Amino acid sequence: MNPEHPFGGEYILGGKVLVKQENFCLKIWAKRELTDEEILHAFDAWRAAQPKDFQRRDKTLHVLTENGVIGETKSLTA
Repeated sequence: MNPEHPFGGEYILGGKVLVKQENFCLKIWAKRELTDEEILHAFDAWRAAQPKDFQRRDKTLHVLTENGVIGETKSLTA
């Protein structure tokens, strides 16, 4: 997996959300750059789908979104 394009070359980094309190970053990959509203919607949808005990502190996660639907999540940190 290429860390620069974890979902393949057809997707770009459409946006990202940084949560400083948890040292956490969610990078959102899409076929185009996302608006601020789309980024927040994707983050909220992703967060709602995670189990309550999901540990995200000190991680960078990558999530794929297409047409507003959240898809696969990958962690590229060891």
